[in-house]
Amino acid sequence: MGASKVQYEKVCPVCGNRFKAKTLYSVYCGTRCSRNARKLKEREEYLETERQQRIDEMSLSDYIPVSQAVDLYQISKCTFYRLIKSGRLQALEFGPHLTRIRKTDIENLTKDRFITGKVIAEEPRLYSYRFDGTDCYTISEINEKFALHETTIWSAIRRKGIPICYRGNYAFVPKDLIDELFSNKKTR
Repeated sequence: MGASKVQYEKVCPVCGNRFKAKTLYSVYCGTRCSRNARKLKEREEYLETERQQRIDEMSLSDYIPVSQAVDLYQISKCTFYRLIKSGRLQALEFGPHLTRIRKTDIENLTKDRFITGKVIAEEPRLYSYRFDGTDCYTISEINEKFALHETTIWSAIRRKGIPICYRGNYAFVPKDLIDELFSNKKTR
C-alpha cells in the first residue's frame, strides 16, 4: 500500500512528537519509535509469561517464598513480614533470606480479610455518644488534665480511631475513651 497524497497530523505514542503520517494506518513517527514500541510490547509479554510460569510453579508446592506469595496474591512484601512478625501468619525460616509461608495459611487469612488486594481494618466500633460536653472533653481540657502537648493528643486520637465532633472552634472527644487511653498518665 503506497503513501497517499493526503497527510494526516498525528502524535507519536512513544516520543510524543507531532508528525505528518503518510498513510492512514501510520502510528509511529519513524522506525526508531516503531522498534521501541515493539520491544516494549515484547518485554511486557515476556514479563507476563514469566509471572504466569511462577504462579504455575507455586501451585505445585505447599510452602512458597515470600517473593512468590507477593506475585501470587498481589500483596506487598512488607505486609507479609508484618503479618509474620505479629504472629497472624506462620512461617518457616531456613536462613536469613529463606522465609517460606504455607499457601493454605495465606488463603485462610485472605479469605475474609482482603478485598481487591487491600487489607480491611478491624470492624469499626459503633459509638453512641452525645457530643454536647457532658461526657466529652475538649482538646484543651485533655491538655490541662493530663499535661500533654496538643500534637501528642491529636496523634493518639488519630492512631486509636477515637471519634471527634467539631463544634465551632472546639473539638469534642469522649471522656471514657480518653481516660482509658491516657490512664497511665498522671493528672494535674
